[in-house]
Amino acid sequence: MTSRPVTSPTPSTAPFPLPDIRNLSPESVGASLEAAAKFLATHGIGATPLRDYRIGNRRIVLKEEQLNPTGAYKERGAATAVGYARRVLGAQRGICASTGNFAKGVKKACQLEGLTADIFVPVTTPKEKLRALQGGNASLERLPGFDKRYLPVIHKQGRDFGEAQAAAERYAAETSAQGGAGGRTVLLEPYDDMATIVGQATIGVEMIVQQPPEFDIVLVPLGGGGIAAGMCLAIKLLLKLNSGHPVRVIGVASEGATALYHSLRSGRYQTKKTTPSVAQGVSVERPGRRFCWKILHNLMDDVVLVSDDDVHKAMFLLHEKGVRAEGAGALATAAYLAGKIDPLDESRSARVAAVVTGGNVGEEDFSRCCERGKSLIDSKRRASRAGSRPSLIR
Repeated sequence: MTSRPVTSPTPSTAPFPLPDIRNLSPESVGASLEAAAKFLATHGIGATPLRDYRIGNRRIVLKEEQLNPTGAYKERGAATAVGYARRVLGAQRGICASTGNFAKGVKKACQLEGLTADIFVPVTTPKEKLRALQGGNASLERLPGFDKRYLPVIHKQGRDFGEAQAAAERYAAETSAQGGAGGRTVLLEPYDDMATIVGQATIGVEMIVQQPPEFDIVLVPLGGGGIAAGMCLAIKLLLKLNSGHPVRVIGVASEGATALYHSLRSGRYQTKKTTPSVAQGVSVERPGRRFCWKILHNLMDDVVLVSDDDVHKAMFLLHEKGVRAEGAGALATAAYLAGKIDPLDESRSARVAAVVTGGNVGEEDFSRCCERGKSLIDSKRRASRAGSRPSLIR
């Protein structure tokens, strides 16, 4: 393998200001997100489509983040985290943990910003995501500053994200204690860091610009809390600066990862063990506490829970519309299609938007999930249509 170069960056002016968690004003958030969006453009990250769909008897607006260059929204936060670490903190080496999508974003950002990287992933990471981390991407080579020598070192450790994160933290501490052999080392947080959250928040900025008249409800998945916190900053604060239109932001949790669901329901931060789920990308036992929890506790309107069956059905129904979503990517849409949103919010005039967060799933797994979803829907159609809660398939 080509050796990874080491340079000595000089810390410079921040490419985007970070909002102060102690004083989140619409003005400061707006300035930060506008600058972050401009920075992301230098990494080849532009606006993804926001399109109306009719699925069954429901209309929904989908923000299609699976169409990002790396196939998921997480490259936004990865780019801003790496950019801030390199340009402001003077980092030469980044260390992170990921279940796959954040790692892909970190790999790309490090090759553009000139950082060496060590990426820790669970041993259960899908092989398709591992191949993407270890392979090249010809489209990236056209971006200014790209250097293919900055290939990450992949460490497969731990049974889940929590164990991989713990391994990354230990490695970062050991590296720093040894004097940072490869230059100043920064632990890149996949969700609980303002530089990461600001990157994810640009999704909401795009939605505000792309969708007049405004939507009434935005559904966003819950895992570690990064995208949810970012969407709350954009929709609840930035939209407030530009419009008086009230919009509810509702978090959607998987039954396999309920830490944020129970935290927000109880009003008290909690950690919860995860269980195996098709929504592997949100499998987080310890959500972000320093930043994510504080933002969500103050700004998120509601939370709902969906099952794996709900997600399988949503994956199939989205696939029928030409939208490829991985399990976690279909989470927000699943809540609406399964009738999990409060009926009071489902008036005919309400416009509902959901973020499809990613589509990085192998063909075999994708086919199996869609077949499961179709089977569930067919069985439901054959069964009694009795029941009081509205849903797409009753």
